[in-house]
Amino acid sequence: MPLTEDDITRLEAAGHAREAFVTWSAEGTAQLETVEPREGETVRPCHFLREGRCGVYADRPAGCRIYPLVLNERSRLVRDEDCPHRGEFPMDPTAKRRIQRVLSRLATRPKA
Repeated sequence: MPLTEDDITRLEAAGHAREAFVTWSAEGTAQLETVEPREGETVRPCHFLREGRCGVYADRPAGCRIYPLVLNERSRLVRDEDCPHRGEFPMDPTAKRRIQRVLSRLATRPKA
């Protein structure tokens, strides 16, 4: 899940250490850290997932607020196939604009 600087600031203000939940993509953008999947699972769960629920729901990243709607490789709005609840979410006509707005505000790795 991509992170904006606002997401990081909000989660830090809630008491979470940046080093614990931010990882950096090869392109240098901030991503939400995942943890090792449990035995028998293939999807790496979010760092903040607690007993099957979001542990930071009120402060969750902007991308999580839109999920499971995502853009595919051709920039088409789709439901993420990895989400077990994807059928419960309608295709919101404003979601593509919201996703693009999040992508335009991604946090980037500070220059050394």
